[in-house]
Amino acid sequence: MNKKILIPIVLCTLLSSCGLYGAFEADRMKNKYRQECFGDQSVSCRNMMVDVLIAELEFKKDELESFKEKIESCYGKEGFEQLIVLMEKKIEHYDDIRPNIFMRIFLSGAQIEFNPPPFPLENEIVELFSRKCIKADNSDANINKSADKKEELKPQGGNSSTVENANVGQDANINKCVDEFVVAYRTEIGNEAIVRAEQLQEWEDWCKTGKRAGN
Repeated sequence: MNKKILIPIVLCTLLSSCGLYGAFEADRMKNKYRQECFGDQSVSCRNMMVDVLIAELEFKKDELESFKEKIESCYGKEGFEQLIVLMEKKIEHYDDIRPNIFMRIFLSGAQIEFNPPPFPLENEIVELFSRKCIKADNSDANINKSADKKEELKPQGGNSSTVENANVGQDANINKCVDEFVVAYRTEIGNEAIVRAEQLQEWEDWCKTGKRAGN
């Protein structure tokens, strides 16, 4: 077997997940680009830059697919599928703007201007991640419905449970707190920043301990 083919397979096995290998490969390509193309605007370096961008996008796509169930529980199956399609179109967009095959073969050392146009559907990706989690909305609705039902079943002259009311308020505050972390994160990193499922879980844990965005 070709050693160049064998090495990625072995690495993928050692890292236990091809998702982890994808992150490793994207970082490797990025470091190679920085080392070989610093201040170099040649065709070959511009082509390498596109390779890096595509590798990072493919890793992000694989990462999203690994959290498919969690994303679908939040944005629905249609939202997940729409997100994957947009990521695939973004990969195609960058592949289309790379220097053409003639330039890559015969003019690889030529210096060129390279101002890639932005992905035209970027706003749709941002809009998808700007939506409030459907799961959180449904949770709030179920809380209100449950509270109304308890009110109906409450004995005449009786008082509702203080513990139950406290739990309802706490859940609502946690959801609000997580939303504030999302807003703060995108304000710092950029509106196109992808919020991963494990980030949401980490922020929820912080909110439960009383930590707030900006503190």
